[in-house]
Amino acid sequence: MKNPLTLSNSKTNISIVFHKLSDSEWYELQKKYVPIYEDWDFLMFLDFHHYKKSNFNLAKMYVALFSVFGDHNGYDDYKSSFSYRFKLSIKKQDKTYTYGLNMHEMKGNMPYFSYYREPREGESVNTYQNPINEEFSKEDMRHCTLMLIAYLEGFFISYKTYFNQPFYRINRAGYLIYGYDKDDFFVNQYPYENDEDYEHFQKEIERFKNIKHLQTDMSKGSWGSDNKE
Repeated sequence: MKNPLTLSNSKTNISIVFHKLSDSEWYELQKKYVPIYEDWDFLMFLDFHHYKKSNFNLAKMYVALFSVFGDHNGYDDYKSSFSYRFKLSIKKQDKTYTYGLNMHEMKGNMPYFSYYREPREGESVNTYQNPINEEFSKEDMRHCTLMLIAYLEGFFISYKTYFNQPFYRINRAGYLIYGYDKDDFFVNQYPYENDEDYEHFQKEIERFKNIKHLQTDMSKGSWGSDNKE
């Protein structure tokens, strides 16, 4: 596992350490933690405004994640193309709290950010819960998400000149293939209106699988693995 990443926000006076977890470590954390309601409005803002303005796409995001945190975690290889899971150590007003974060690509969209926390007495671990404002509020989670995205965007801008590893990744549910080849970060969206489109997409998948120089560590798939660098 690579070294943890620490990010701070002077505006909110919060410091967050991102510890990448193996799949087994995430499984143990998830058994004891409850999921927090997804912030769909914020995720839509990121998709339709932020990423377009910054020209940051899945290929570039994956390069930054892989370079900073190492290999991805296990994922559903039909709906997703990668997942990164973290334990968060959050320091806020001289107190430290532990949370979980599952950053996962779904159906060809930019990654979702799903947060988890320890349950309070009487809360079920099988249902979504609200944030605890004095620990890690909805606004705090938005700042955390933006801090990580900004770090990855900045890292990519600095690193892209030196990056030269071809790769490709597939999202079958989203009819999407993205990656890097011949100095190009590409995101190929294929049509999915009829049976012929499905057959064409399957042929494209096989074509990419047969391009020898694209078969790198960054192209490696995973389902139920226990990746840990």
